[in-house]
Amino acid sequence: MRKLFWGMFFLFFNINIFLFIINITLFPDFIGYILMALGVKELLNLSKHFKHIYPITIAMLILSAVFFVISLFMIEIDMMLSGIISIAFSAMFLFLLCKIIFGIKDMEKNDDRDYKTSMLFISWIVLTVFTGITYLSVLVSFLPFFTYLITSLSIATGVVFIIFMIAFFISKKEYESYR
Repeated sequence: MRKLFWGMFFLFFNINIFLFIINITLFPDFIGYILMALGVKELLNLSKHFKHIYPITIAMLILSAVFFVISLFMIEIDMMLSGIISIAFSAMFLFLLCKIIFGIKDMEKNDDRDYKTSMLFISWIVLTVFTGITYLSVLVSFLPFFTYLITSLSIATGVVFIIFMIAFFISKKEYESYR
C-alpha cells in the first residue's frame, strides 16, 4: 500500500517550475500512475477490485505519459479538449480511488481486521462531491463572481484531498501493522 500512497501523492501534488517559456513538471502524472500500478499489482491477489483496476492504471499510465510527451514538445491542445481530458482523468482517478477503497475493505473482511476504511470512504465521497462541484462551476464560469468561487472550491478540494491522504495513510499503517 506504500506505493499506492506515494502514487496518489505524486498525482495530486504537482510541482511545476517555470523557466522563461518552459514549464518543467518535477513529478509528472505518469510517475504517480507507475507507482499506483505497482501498488495495485502487489495487491492483485487480495481483492477482485485490484484485478479490475490494474488494466485501468496501466492505461492511465500510458495516457499520462503520452500527454507528458505532448507537453514536452509544447504542442498546443485546444482549450475545450484540454478541459474534457482533465475532467476524464479526474473521473478515472476518483474511480480508481473508489475501487482501491473497496479492495482495502475486502482485505479488512478477509483478514478480520479493521483498516479504518470508513473514514477513508467518507473522505472519498466528500472529495468526489467537491471535485464535481468545482468542475461544474468551471463550466458556468462566465460571471466574474465564479472566479472567486472556483478558487475557493479548488482550495477546498485540495484540503479534502489532504484529509483523504491522511485517512489513506492511517489505513495503510493499520494494514502494515498486521502484516
